[in-house]
Parts: sequence; C-alpha cells; structure tokens
Amino acid sequence: HCDVRPPYRSRGGTARRVCGTLTVVRHICDRIVVMYLGRVVEVASREQLYANPRHPYTQALLAAIPVANPDAQVQAGFQPELQGEVPSPVDPPSGCPYHPRCKFAQAVCSERVPASIAVDGAHVVACHLHDPAVPGMGAAAVVREASRS
Repeated sequence: HCDVRPPYRSRGGTARRVCGTLTVVRHICDRIVVMYLGRVVEVASREQLYANPRHPYTQALLAAIPVANPDAQVQAGFQPELQGEVPSPVDPPSGCPYHPRCKFAQAVCSERVPASIAVDGAHVVACHLHDPAVPGMGAAAVVREASRS
C-alpha cells in the first residue's frame, strides 16, 4: 500500500495503490505501508524504507527482489530470505503474525502482538525488536542490525 507520487497522482490528491511487489512501489510512491497477513508491520517514506528497512518481513521482501544482472557471480549472491509457508489469514498465529517465518523471533513474538513504534520520525514499525519496553529486545536488535551488514 502506498501514497502515489506525481505524475501518478490524479487531480492533486493522494492516490492509494496496493502492490504485491516492492520493485514497482519504489518508483511510484512517496510513502509506503508494508502489511503481512492483513496487519501493518512498517510505514515509512520511500527513502527511509529502502535505505533502512526495520521489520524483518520488509527486509526479506527487499532481499527477494531479483537482481537484473546476467553476471553469474551477481546471480549467485541472490539469496531470498523469505522461508516457510504463509500462515492462514483465517487462523493467524498468536502474537506477531510473522514470527513463524522470522529468523529473529523470540518467545515474546509468539505471545504478544507488537505495538507500532516510531523509530525515526514518521518511520513506524510493529516489531518487538524495536520496542524498548520489551525486556531483552535490545540485544536482539543489535544482532539484527549486525546481520544486515
């Protein structure tokens, strides 16, 4: 879901688009809402989202964008991170809906739905890794950041 930027806006208002891929969204949206199983997991400007995705699902979506380069070495480095099956939206998992597929999941992730946390101005993420009110998540966030480097 995104706010469409010019020239895609009609009559100066805000247009909303639902897209299944972040490849196109980057070129037509100013602000992006990432959802998983019907829940908002991250909201950010285009620049913030692509420069510093915070939710593990957003990170996995961006990592899954194919590399348009025929070089065999470049293609060999393409490793999509999305693993496992998508849970049923009719019977979603308890807690964070992404926790069964998340490589950073902790016990709290299966127990509680994460709150939406403003992490950088208008950049909002619903993930226990970024919630200072959740004990022990600071270390998990450091591990997550280190793994992205």
